[in-house]
Amino acid sequence: MKSFRPITYVTLGDSPNGIFKSQVVDVVDLYRSNTQHPIKLVSFISFRSFFKSRRVIKNWDTKAIVLPMIPRLENWALNAFLLDLVLALINRRGILIGRGIFAINLLLRVKQRSHSVIYDGRGAIWAEAKEYDVYKHVLSNESIFELEQIAVNKADRRIAVSNKLVEYWQDTFDYQGDAFTVIPCSYRISAIDSQPDLRSNLGWNANDIVFIYSGSLDGWQGIGILGEVLKGLLSFNSKFKLLLLARENETSKDLIKQFPKQIQCKWLIPEEVNTYLRIGDYGLLLRPESVTNKVASPVKYAEYLGAGLKVLISPNIGDFSKYTLEHNLGMVIQEFKDIDLTQIGSNREKERILSIANAEFDKENENIIGKYLSMIG
Repeated sequence: MKSFRPITYVTLGDSPNGIFKSQVVDVVDLYRSNTQHPIKLVSFISFRSFFKSRRVIKNWDTKAIVLPMIPRLENWALNAFLLDLVLALINRRGILIGRGIFAINLLLRVKQRSHSVIYDGRGAIWAEAKEYDVYKHVLSNESIFELEQIAVNKADRRIAVSNKLVEYWQDTFDYQGDAFTVIPCSYRISAIDSQPDLRSNLGWNANDIVFIYSGSLDGWQGIGILGEVLKGLLSFNSKFKLLLLARENETSKDLIKQFPKQIQCKWLIPEEVNTYLRIGDYGLLLRPESVTNKVASPVKYAEYLGAGLKVLISPNIGDFSKYTLEHNLGMVIQEFKDIDLTQIGSNREKERILSIANAEFDKENENIIGKYLSMIG
């Protein structure tokens, strides 16, 4: 009788938000549904929000093991003892997948001969640390460089979210292997139909053109660039409307004051987002020029396409800016003047866009499933 090696997916310090649901829980479910390998999610969560976060994760995956991490991220290595104990107790001598540089370095510390360790690389971590002070007052940039270098070069196999990320590994850490698979950020595309009354509930009608921004409005997401483009759009035509699916900040409040009849801002739970996306015409994915964004694979891109939206995207966003042009999925823009306003109001081609989204970015698509399964073969 064939024996199937157990899989353990480990996270450290990741909060249970929409990204966690689509990029962690859904991946675990993918393996659980498509293989006979027993799989377990083990998440180390900040103690400050431990009980609330544990409830959320357990609601998504009742089989998950959720543990409090040792306080302060700079003490990440101290979690190795508890992880090793957990792996021993649940007899997880098999395939270990670590999300991000901290989880993978933790796994490399407890690795035994019976283990195969896979680095789930989500981005250019050292570049992010330098460009956006992500780990300021926690770890030095030199420490982050070393941890990412170890993750890239010491793991047995790697998942990269973009081809640009692999190029970054090659250029920055002298990675020369070929044990990697590129899997763009994907999610489960819902079959939920749009609800026409949502537009009217927002005070808008069928003739309005609705632009949607979904995600954070802070820091590295590039609200500066986004704000300038939005001012141009909203000033150009009163029929242009903006739905911000985000927490309000000072910039968005100022924008709403300028265009009170054209902007709505809502903060939703992950399960509600897709329904609101489907009332739109264009999704906004505008970010500043940086190495972090150059290698990125924003899941919002897949979510926009999965709602039938065309995308207004900045140049050099991972593999997606080029992909947008090649497949006529929107416009690549740097500022408001780059937008071809003759396209606004034309046929949205929702069915064509949805078919591409289903074929390329749906986690339940055979192409995506096959790439994940190739990692454990």
